[in-house]
Amino acid sequence: LANHSDTLILSKSDIILFCLPVHAIQDIAIKFTPAILEYPNKSKFVGSIYGQGNFNLLVPKALYDANNINLFAFAFIPWITKMRPERTTSTYINGVENFNLIYLQYLENKTISSLSCQLLSKLSIEKVDYEFTQYATEVALASDNMLLHPPRLISCFGRLYEKSEIPSFYRDYGQAEQMLFNLVEDELNNLKQHIKRFERHLDLNFLISMSEFEKLANSPSFTINSYVKKNHTTSARIPVCKANPTHYKLDTSCRYFKDDFTHGLHYVQHLARHYGVSVPTIDEILRWYHINIKPLPSKPYFTDRPTLFN
Repeated sequence: LANHSDTLILSKSDIILFCLPVHAIQDIAIKFTPAILEYPNKSKFVGSIYGQGNFNLLVPKALYDANNINLFAFAFIPWITKMRPERTTSTYINGVENFNLIYLQYLENKTISSLSCQLLSKLSIEKVDYEFTQYATEVALASDNMLLHPPRLISCFGRLYEKSEIPSFYRDYGQAEQMLFNLVEDELNNLKQHIKRFERHLDLNFLISMSEFEKLANSPSFTINSYVKKNHTTSARIPVCKANPTHYKLDTSCRYFKDDFTHGLHYVQHLARHYGVSVPTIDEILRWYHINIKPLPSKPYFTDRPTLFN
């Protein structure tokens, strides 16, 4: 998106879907906000394929406040699809299984049918139930990448691999990664339960544990071992780059670092501090990240604009 025709398309579009890594959304949204707002009387949906880090906090205030803009975000990436061998014209979900949670800013304005008709029903996706929430934070805290990726990345950091030895990103979780995952999941779930008690006047149906999300996706039980071995998980190798002519090392510029630490766990830490909840394991992981990967920024990644539960 770089020329006049691109901005013209954005200004006249009904639905604008950011298909980007989470860390890249803010800069792009700022760049194209004038085009998106060019016709203030035209209703539009502006959203992300993934709501990690709270999509509301990734867009400029002008978009958030615009009466004609309805923000939305998916909890789980919805188009990891494959072609059915026997039906070359259709696709099927290969990522979120039977369930996806979608944040919709103006849910109370009954725009849900418009969004579902324009965006969802035109996708030839079978057997997926969509649940909608007006709380972007519920979607942000439903992310599984911020639980799965940091333990794996930490365990692989500093190692050198020959090409034939590069391990799988998901399939080879060791005991240390499983333990770290469980600690982070426990802290995240404790935070969710605290928020539900604190915000008891709100109907926060989807501040639930990963086990409960798995049940919604028709998986009766949940452990990290069962999760990473499910049919939808990839056996792709960890992201690497050349360390020397014969060996590879972990690529710290990959989106797993930029998304799942800075916009995943940092958002959890932001919420924990706001609600006065202790998250020592997450704090330690982020301390490791800022020592080994990227120094702590001069300003926080997140602010209290917009409100956590709008």
